[in-house]
Amino acid sequence: MEKMCCVCHRIKKNNGWVKAGKVSAMSHFSHGYCPACYRKAMQKVMAFGVQLQRATS
Repeated sequence: MEKMCCVCHRIKKNNGWVKAGKVSAMSHFSHGYCPACYRKAMQKVMAFGVQLQRATS
């Protein structure tokens, strides 16, 4: 089973994350985040947490 980023749709290969070309309909993917998209998502989560904390203080 291959891993595919749920945001940018890059596929994890042995040498890192690469842009997906044509993907066979028979391919099976496990979706998650590539490292770059994970960092961006966590920045948004942390910013939301700070805003929420300020709003409830």
